[in-house]
Amino acid sequence: MPATHLDDLMEKRTQVIDHLEQLTAADDFDPSADEIRGLEEQAERIGQQIEKLQKAAELRQAGDSIAKRIGRRPDDTVTPADDLGGQLVHSRGFQAWKAGGYTGRAKLLDLNTRALITTGTFPSVPDRIVAANSIPQATLLSQVNRQMVSGNSVEVIKYPSGAPLAGDVPEGTLKPEGPITITIETVNLITQAIWAEFTRQVAEDEPRFVDFINNTLLRGVLDKVESNVITAVEAGTGYHAATGDTMLEAIRVGIALVNSAGFRPSVVVMHPLDAASLDYEIYTGSNGALAGQGSVWGVPVVPNGGITQGTAYVADAMAAWHHYYRGAAELFVSDSDVGLDGISNFKRNIMTALAEYRSATTVVRPEAVAECTVTVPPLAAGGKKAAK
Repeated sequence: MPATHLDDLMEKRTQVIDHLEQLTAADDFDPSADEIRGLEEQAERIGQQIEKLQKAAELRQAGDSIAKRIGRRPDDTVTPADDLGGQLVHSRGFQAWKAGGYTGRAKLLDLNTRALITTGTFPSVPDRIVAANSIPQATLLSQVNRQMVSGNSVEVIKYPSGAPLAGDVPEGTLKPEGPITITIETVNLITQAIWAEFTRQVAEDEPRFVDFINNTLLRGVLDKVESNVITAVEAGTGYHAATGDTMLEAIRVGIALVNSAGFRPSVVVMHPLDAASLDYEIYTGSNGALAGQGSVWGVPVVPNGGITQGTAYVADAMAAWHHYYRGAAELFVSDSDVGLDGISNFKRNIMTALAEYRSATTVVRPEAVAECTVTVPPLAAGGKKAAK
C-alpha cells in the first residue's frame, strides 16, 4: 500500500471534518442542511477507504509471515553497512510500519556479543541512603517542670518553700499569724528558630533527604532549647554551696543540703568528663560495681557538655526549675519566601523550611538546688594533706 495514498486520504478526511466543525459552530447552524449532510457522508466514505487500506496491509503482512515460515522469502535481515539506527530505519518492519501503521520486527546485525559485559560497560546507579538522625542523650529538659502557656509572657508567683511554723497555743490564748510573702516575676518567652532552603525538584525526587533536612532543623531547635535550660541553671542564684575533697563527697553534701531544705534530689547535672571521672572514682573505690550505672548516691546523673567543668548541680528538678513554652516545636514549609537577593523564591522553585519554638526557663526554687565544687584542703608541712 503506497504510504502517500494513505497520507492523502487522512489529510483529506481531516479537512472535511474541520469544515464540518466550522459549519456546526456557526450561529445559523442547520443540522438538516444539504452541505452538512454531504460533508458527513464524505467523511464516512473516506474513513471506510482508510479502514480497507489498513485491512489490506494486515493481509499482506500475514502473507509475508507465511512465506517466511515456508522458506519462500528471505528473512528481514538488513545489511551491516549502517549503524544500529540506520539498520532499524531501513528494515522491512519499520518501512511497513511507516506505510500501514502495523507493528513489525527487524533483526539487527553486527552486535559484538563476544565482549565481556561489566559494570564498567553499564555502570550501576548507587543506592542513596540518608543517614539516620542521631538519638539525643537524656536531657535536663525532660526532668524539669514544663508548662504550656497561651501568651508570650508569664507572671511567675513565688512564695516561701516551707509553710510558716505553727506554734503551741495554750487554751484561751491568741493564735499566732502565719504571714506568707509572695513575689511576682515576669518571664518573657524567646523564639528558637532555624531555616534551610531546597528546590522543589529535590522535594519531589528525594523525599527521604527532605525528611532528613526537616528532622535536622527540629533537632537543632530542641538542642538550642536544652542549651537555654543549662544557661538558666548556671545563671541561677541562691543555691546551696556544697564542697568536698572530691566531687563524690561534694555531691553527697549537696544531697544532704537539698534534703535539709525539704526537697527530694532527682538529678545530678554535670559535665560528661566530670561524670566519667566520677565513675572512675567509684570504680577504683570499694563500690566498683556501682560505676557506670548512671547514678551517684542513688540520684540519676544527667551529663551535659554545657555545664562548666568542675561544677555539678544536685537538685529537685521539678521544684527548682520551670520551663514555659507556647506550643510544640513546629516545622513550616513555604515557596513564597524572598531570597537574600530580593528575588522571589517561588519563581525559582525554591522551598524554605523553618523550624520554630517559643520558650523560657527560669529558676523558681533556688533552695532546691545545691552547687557542688571540689575544695582542695590546705597542705600541712611536708606536703601531705592535713588530717581531717
